[in-house]
Amino acid sequence: MTTPICLWSGPRNISTALMYSFAQRDDIRVVDEPLYGYYLRTSGADHPGREEVMSAMNCDGAAVMRELFEMQARDGSKRLFVKHMAHHILDLDISILHASCNIFLIRNPREMLPSLTLQVPHAGLPDTARRQTLEQRVIEVQTGGRRRHRAGAGSEYGLIAVPVAGLVGAADNCLVFPSLGLSLPLPGADSHLHAILQSHAERLLEEMPSADRFSDRMREMLVSELRGGNPNLDYVAHKMGASPSTVRRRLAEEGTTHRELLDDVRRRLALRYLGQNELILSEIAFLLGFSHENAFRKAFRRWTNKSPAEFRQRASSAKPTL
Repeated sequence: MTTPICLWSGPRNISTALMYSFAQRDDIRVVDEPLYGYYLRTSGADHPGREEVMSAMNCDGAAVMRELFEMQARDGSKRLFVKHMAHHILDLDISILHASCNIFLIRNPREMLPSLTLQVPHAGLPDTARRQTLEQRVIEVQTGGRRRHRAGAGSEYGLIAVPVAGLVGAADNCLVFPSLGLSLPLPGADSHLHAILQSHAERLLEEMPSADRFSDRMREMLVSELRGGNPNLDYVAHKMGASPSTVRRRLAEEGTTHRELLDDVRRRLALRYLGQNELILSEIAFLLGFSHENAFRKAFRRWTNKSPAEFRQRASSAKPTL
């Protein structure tokens, strides 16, 4: 039977990029953070779009994991690659790791913590996922899993595994990337699609008022910072060299808020992206900084009273045919 791959990641990592790289393979089906709804319900974490996400997702963590393994058992033609955030596991029985091939993606805390505090200003230990990652790695080591794969610098993917201190006397199970690998081209890169996205962003900026006002400068910054992240007020203030209170005051003077600007930028970009058939909905959600496709669907219906699929179908049928 084909064994699913589970990626367990801490915050402020390259987990999303890694997931999309696996998605380039024809023999892989990816699933993005299926335990997020369970985490929100169980932890009570106050995340943006919390209620919408919980209403759209299965919040029974044990049932979610069972469904994933059943999905893999039903269709072995494609291996599942499931991206998890390690702290989403909470009180679930981590012996579930026995049934999957596990990758633990861990970033040096010296680099991760400054980045995390920009998104979560009062982050605590639970937000770092360090405890859960340690527990999961110990379980995997104790079951005898020793799956380190070493590749030379001249290999096809240019990955280099480096020694990491072992736990309970055994080697870690880990996938280690050299920083040089971040500059390598993606095998599935689409230069045509990149040109389309670049053109969309430039046209949107051209349509916006000149950046004489504070809100206009922030709008331009949001366009460039959205992809793959949620630029909250603290992050935006840091990028603009101001305190959050100053940003609130300056925006209030111009009759708007950070939330309103972010919502408007996302709406404008969503309408443009859906006008092109090259992008699937999960890619659009990523480009707009939504943590999940379901959160994007909810937001789009709020903006337009239509689902993304309905809007795309109507936009496509409205185009003139040659």
